[in-house]
Amino acid sequence: MKTYKMLVATLLFSSSILMANETSISSKQVSVSPDGLTRTFIGEVELSFLPNEALEITADKVSTINGVTTYSGNVKIHMDTFSAESGEIILKSIDSGILVETDKLVLSTE
Repeated sequence: MKTYKMLVATLLFSSSILMANETSISSKQVSVSPDGLTRTFIGEVELSFLPNEALEITADKVSTINGVTTYSGNVKIHMDTFSAESGEIILKSIDSGILVETDKLVLSTE
């Protein structure tokens, strides 16, 4: 599994994005669009945020069981420096912040 660190709103390498706060993504595979602005993460995708990071998540359906929230159908994650889309995500609170798990995530820089 590969881990990708993100820090500020500029692209550095094919597998890194810079953003204001440190956010990390891990997945089995990643592909980059020809213009470098979109990345598709596939297989055991984990996206982690620090607790103070502001994000907005929208979806067709939301359910919470035992502190684990599942968003499904047209899921969109938005932050100031990027947006991401998925069919379904699982959101968990962890000691270091927030963890999003999914099988596929398409991330675009703003």
